[in-house]
Amino acid sequence: MENKDVDIWWDVMQDIIQKYIKKLYRMYERNKKLYMHKIFQMGKVIPSFQYEPLVLTPKLETSYEEENTR
Repeated sequence: MENKDVDIWWDVMQDIIQKYIKKLYRMYERNKKLYMHKIFQMGKVIPSFQYEPLVLTPKLETSYEEENTR
């Protein structure tokens, strides 16, 4: 290759890399804004969350109820 060809190849490679880096940066910024929004919304929701434990108890049937259901 001649020097001119090498310079053209180098310029093309630099253009491709810069476009790729700009695309990655835009994706990073978009994701960063999305994650910050999600974190902000979670911060608004979680403090108002009231935890109530779910207690399951089996229903006990008496022999009288068993006879009536048959």
